[in-house]
Amino acid sequence: MPLTGWRLPALHYPFPPEIHPEAAAGEAHLLDWARREGLITDEREFAAFARARFGELVAREFPGATREGLELACEIYAWQFVFDDRYCDRPGADWDTAHLGLAALRVLTAVEESLAAGHAAAPGHTADPCARALVGICRRLATMGSRVQLERFLAAERMYLLGALAQSATVTTGRTPPVDEYITMRYYMCGTPVALAVLDAAYGFELPEEEYRDPDVQRLCRITAHVTGWANDVLSYGREATGPDEVALNLPTVLASARALTAQEALEASARMHNEEIAAYLRLEARVSARADHRLRCYLSGLRSMMRGFYDWGLATDRYRVGTHFSGAIRPLEVRP
Repeated sequence: MPLTGWRLPALHYPFPPEIHPEAAAGEAHLLDWARREGLITDEREFAAFARARFGELVAREFPGATREGLELACEIYAWQFVFDDRYCDRPGADWDTAHLGLAALRVLTAVEESLAAGHAAAPGHTADPCARALVGICRRLATMGSRVQLERFLAAERMYLLGALAQSATVTTGRTPPVDEYITMRYYMCGTPVALAVLDAAYGFELPEEEYRDPDVQRLCRITAHVTGWANDVLSYGREATGPDEVALNLPTVLASARALTAQEALEASARMHNEEIAAYLRLEARVSARADHRLRCYLSGLRSMMRGFYDWGLATDRYRVGTHFSGAIRPLEVRP
């Protein structure tokens, strides 16, 4: 039985669940890489990381990736979750926006110096594990894809770090942002734009720049990020609302403040916004698909997997414990690799 009286609202996904055939290998690679890079050194943190099954999330969101692409995505996701937990969601008592800004500058400086050296600089030239690991990710991506794909990834990563600073500043002031401000901030903080920047590389091809930058394609990417970010906010609401060390800044909280809603009403309003974005995605995707070549169709299929994959993982992961906090929670459909 849930510990609260909240009921999980319905989130609609008219896409079938999928999972990469090498999901178990991806999970093992993610955990080994995070430990080897020094991102996780505490055994309790490692155990919590393992229980969350982030590798399964990657396998669900990238079901058609190459083996190397799956490993790259696992490394990126491990990095994002470690950085997010350490510096954004669960910062120490003496942590503030200035410290976060310096951490962001350290990782970006390490990457820029490595790029300036033509990747001749070894990832170990910095003592910061997050900086060193991100340099290693960039080096790997540079060998797999083109310079254009690497620059897409770095642009998305910079915007993620800017979003992290905006969130930190918002939490520090104690101000609940207006809905439109929160939506803008959440778009960059959810991490999905980073994933979408490497989606084609992970699948073993390069989406031409004119197609990647097409306004309709970018709109589909933005909707995908809204869907995953808002689904995250609904599914993690119980943890954030009850956890003593959590940063409780999410869409239901923002809607409750802006519209004087109860928690359940705010959860339902968040679900309606989510489902409206799914409907908007389907309408626009139909128009784009009518003129898409095989590469763009593959990319669009990846967007669908990104949305559905996050939902199925979010329902089951120990990170959110949806069944503990909500009644009406369903089990994700089982898919076998």
